[in-house]
Amino acid sequence: MAKELKGSLYMIYSNYFYSLLTFWAVLVGIVGISIVFAYIYPGSESYFTLSAPSYFYGPIVGAMLVTGIVPYLIKLGVTRFSLFVSIGIFGLVVTIVNSLVVQVIQKILTLIFKETGSGHLLLANGESTLVLNHIAEGLAVDTWWTRIVIDTSLAFFFLAIAFFIALIFYRYGKLGGFLFLAAIAAVMIFGMSSGGFLYQLFERIFTTFSFYYFYYLFGIGIVIYGLSYLILHGLTIKQ
Repeated sequence: MAKELKGSLYMIYSNYFYSLLTFWAVLVGIVGISIVFAYIYPGSESYFTLSAPSYFYGPIVGAMLVTGIVPYLIKLGVTRFSLFVSIGIFGLVVTIVNSLVVQVIQKILTLIFKETGSGHLLLANGESTLVLNHIAEGLAVDTWWTRIVIDTSLAFFFLAIAFFIALIFYRYGKLGGFLFLAAIAAVMIFGMSSGGFLYQLFERIFTTFSFYYFYYLFGIGIVIYGLSYLILHGLTIKQ
């Protein structure tokens, strides 16, 4: 099983390594363009959330794994359990690495430009400001660790949901997939009605919101990913 895991991880890594590099190259390019525009228009304020793109990258990769690498590896004879473990490891590593890269980029920017406040960078022309936002700024504790935990939790949670839904669409087709989404939507509508269980849950979360909720969110992501094995276990490959 160890050789199978290594082989699966290598195949996943080799398939998505360049897409990850492209993703970060585009993100760095956007930051660079924002800085250039800030110089072109003195006195301007540019707002940017470096973590946000990683939240979108996670679910995109989660869905792409189902349509791309999963059928290929199963055809090669990789067991469903090895595939499940290797994808989980890859997803977790990618979300952690993305979180670290975000913080490294932000740290480099704070070393290059003068920081006048939390996430507020004064550019060299002394007039324009680049504002880097993060969810952690609204919490009692805002450190590297809290930001990495928040980014990892959100990205992995979205990745797990996308992977789960993509598996349902792949196994049961469009009809089964849309029926599942319709059922989820019905539960959401019922639960969010006044006095509904989701309404009460979100009300409690918003009134007692703290950093520790992101640990719970990460745990929910793990549970959702674990449930995906029930679908992956009996998955048949479409010709």
